[in-house]
Amino acid sequence: MKKYDVKCPYCGAPARLKPANFLYGKRPEYTGKHYYVCSNYPVCDAYVAAHHADKRPMGFLANGKLRQKRKIAHIELNKFQHTSGMTKWAVYVWLAAKMGLNEEQTHIGKFTENQCDQAIQLCRQGTKDTRKHNMRLGVG
Repeated sequence: MKKYDVKCPYCGAPARLKPANFLYGKRPEYTGKHYYVCSNYPVCDAYVAAHHADKRPMGFLANGKLRQKRKIAHIELNKFQHTSGMTKWAVYVWLAAKMGLNEEQTHIGKFTENQCDQAIQLCRQGTKDTRKHNMRLGVG
């Protein structure tokens, strides 16, 4: 398995791959999951999830404030996907176009706080517009 050189964007320290129980205890929903955690944790509380298969980081490390914004961005993206009937891939293509990003850049795990705020606003507006459109058509 490839080793990934991950650095904390907040303090510059290396991040270490840790099992999820390091952060969350022995909760069953985290069994088998891993995270890249800043080696200065808990003073620096930055971490990011790793892909299950190859342990690639799912973006860059985030502190508590950014992790919360990323969670909200995922929730709003999922609401928009459900309301619009679009596939997850199609929603990401839509979001990339709206944000002026390319496919590689359009991953919530790579978003900054400002990009999360923008994605949240766009998805909320998209959900609202889709509901209005569906009401006019008498569907949904």
